[in-house]
Amino acid sequence: MPYIEKEIIHLFDYTIHPSSSERLYQIFSVPRLSFSATLERQQLLQAFLFYWERIQGFTYHKADLQEVYQFTTYVEQPESTIGQYFGKDRYQLQGRCLQTIRLLRNIYGKYLLPLHGIPLLEDFAGSAKELYETLEIDKLPKELTFQQTFSFARKLVACRERNLTARFWDSLFEYEAWWSLAMGTIKYGFTIPSFSADNFVIEEFWHPMVTNPVKNNLQTTSNMIVLTGPNMSGKSTTLKAIGLCVSLAHIGLAVPAENCRIPFYDQVLVAINVTDDLKNGFSHFMQEIVHLKNTAIQAKAGQRCFAIFDEIFRGTNIDDAMEVTFTTIKGLSQFRQCHFIISTHLYQLQGLLPSELYEPYQLRAGIQDGVPVNSYRLDRGWSDLKFGRLIFEKEGLSQLLE
Repeated sequence: MPYIEKEIIHLFDYTIHPSSSERLYQIFSVPRLSFSATLERQQLLQAFLFYWERIQGFTYHKADLQEVYQFTTYVEQPESTIGQYFGKDRYQLQGRCLQTIRLLRNIYGKYLLPLHGIPLLEDFAGSAKELYETLEIDKLPKELTFQQTFSFARKLVACRERNLTARFWDSLFEYEAWWSLAMGTIKYGFTIPSFSADNFVIEEFWHPMVTNPVKNNLQTTSNMIVLTGPNMSGKSTTLKAIGLCVSLAHIGLAVPAENCRIPFYDQVLVAINVTDDLKNGFSHFMQEIVHLKNTAIQAKAGQRCFAIFDEIFRGTNIDDAMEVTFTTIKGLSQFRQCHFIISTHLYQLQGLLPSELYEPYQLRAGIQDGVPVNSYRLDRGWSDLKFGRLIFEKEGLSQLLE
């Protein structure tokens, strides 16, 4: 989802090398995962978290690694005789080889070798071990003669041609991306969710971009939730937080909640802050129609869907909005295998919708001394508060527009 990329990924980006950061973004932007693939990712992240005290010190010098990466990736076969090298070229090659040896000793010996014997994590050390042993780094002295330098360079070329070097870098960058994920998970207090076909429970959830957030609970047996609340009461932020929990859970990552037990869905859609699609010529209203149609098609085909629609159909007139919102809630509620959350300002729906079709939730708010007061607390029931006119008057617009 776009807002995950804009608002969330940077919370987990403690990578040093650009390739590791790229891997991190790939973890978040992965296409739809199967249930087994999602659980495998969860188990991998749990391993990083469980052994965090042993692996938390992982680091290296960025410039060092970049230079070694370039050298080992593009190193050329040395000439057959030492005499063909001028002094400058000799010392440059010698320096690059020593730099490579030192970095491999540091990364493998200090950070990857201790992974051996740790379930799920030891695989990251396998390619490093193969490269380390093929280059016979343990047998090399601290300083290299020119003959040893050329011999080591030839081994590097052979490792590159056998793809050992590429596998090492690939594994290292992947390890760093998951290490970075674990770092962010611990720092921000995210937890690993669980999947249960018979539960939709998210306890003490919050949006990680909010300073001192109010943590809320959502537990429902209904497959349709209608959320109400006045302007600026926190509806969109609350929906984003719920959407984050569901979306992150389905890519095998931790979520911003104390506890999360939800079904595993075939399709997840979070339609928040929907805008016009100028490229395809779709208005805001048409964008909502497209999202809703795609969800309805999937649900009708028997797919287990989760969808959030924030202030649905606000892009059309109130009469049409009332009619199509009523039809939407009534129609979607029949897909019992799915869960839907719809926020709306159409309070008139309360008297029209049969209570057995949905469960009402609201963001608690009030008015004190003529000023809107928001608690940002999620609670059951309908909200009938209207802040629009109050805010209009408070900002002095009536006088300005007389």
